[in-house]
Amino acid sequence: ATTRPRQVRRHPTLHRRHQHGAASPRQRQSLRVHRAERVAVHRRQGEPFRRGTPSAYHGEAATGRTMRILAAYDVFSACAWYRLAIPLHAASLAGCEVRLRQASVSASDLAWCDVFVVQRGWHPNMLRAVTDARILGKRVVYDLDDDLWTVGPRNSSAAFWKAHREDAERVIRACHAVTVTGPALASTLSRHHDHVSIVPNALPPDFTRTSRPHDGLVIGWAGSSSHAEDLEMVAESVAGFLGPDVRLETAGGCAVTHEHAVSLKAVPIERYHELLSRFDIGLAPLCDSRFNRAKSDLKLIEYSAVGVPWIASPVGPYKPHKGCGAGLLASTPTEWKRHLAFLMEHPEARRQMGERGFEWARRIDTTLPAWLAVWEGSRGHRRDRGRASLAAS
Repeated sequence: ATTRPRQVRRHPTLHRRHQHGAASPRQRQSLRVHRAERVAVHRRQGEPFRRGTPSAYHGEAATGRTMRILAAYDVFSACAWYRLAIPLHAASLAGCEVRLRQASVSASDLAWCDVFVVQRGWHPNMLRAVTDARILGKRVVYDLDDDLWTVGPRNSSAAFWKAHREDAERVIRACHAVTVTGPALASTLSRHHDHVSIVPNALPPDFTRTSRPHDGLVIGWAGSSSHAEDLEMVAESVAGFLGPDVRLETAGGCAVTHEHAVSLKAVPIERYHELLSRFDIGLAPLCDSRFNRAKSDLKLIEYSAVGVPWIASPVGPYKPHKGCGAGLLASTPTEWKRHLAFLMEHPEARRQMGERGFEWARRIDTTLPAWLAVWEGSRGHRRDRGRASLAAS
């Protein structure tokens, strides 16, 4: 069995025009060109859900005056959903006022907010917005969930970040604080910023299991094409178990070439949990690389939240989950085959693991207090006096 990148056809057209008050026509054109380049990268990368911004997590909410939070993302993806949309929605329910913007923010947005949060920002216009926010005395926080400094050559984003990594570093250095998903990534970011906080990923309350009856047994995998090498690592081991009553379903950026392998269509992001609920066994392979060691354990939480037992590699964020009872760890092809055979032959073991995982995922409380602690920081910063010195720092 071999894997091949899956071409994702459906992607939204970016309608939002640049809103920064000081932008010239040339700057606006530059932003459109760079945004198109970034969207092209996301098209190649692919994900198990259709791109677009879910209305339930986007726009504005005003339920109080606890804190006004302005956040901006590059292209809406899993990164923006987990790291911005979900915590901002929780913050709005807790009484904060929030605004979520794509790629650019206006001068009125900056004047309105108390805190400006940037997710994966890199464009010079974003650096300008960060600088302006600091001049206005706003707190600015940068969020990152991947190690941009160790992106492998086979990753579809490798060329992009090689060209724009220094741009992202400038934006990072211009912010007051940085949030990341785990300790390995925090160690990397500590070389670029003195104030790095770990805020783990968490799921929204409605991310839970649904009843999805199906024929036969389904082994499932979900992820972007940045994990193509990871899927290839176990494709041959899995292929030996496929047949008329056992199929492999993959969702996202990769597909496996096999008679009994199916590539699922992307779904709206609000229904991603329904897609995972199709699986009887979830696969979470990770090659042992610096990039993967800086990942989070989000995939295991996703599988567990919908009651799916999993088999994962004992690498980076997955290693501490050995013996947790919700899944199994496999480091060699022999172990992958043995664990697959065990779960396929013992449906009661699958059910018990799924229940334990479901209970474990439910105990992972909201991370909103951690987000609010970083966002609030020492609000009421002094206004920065100069643009040039900050941008060059």
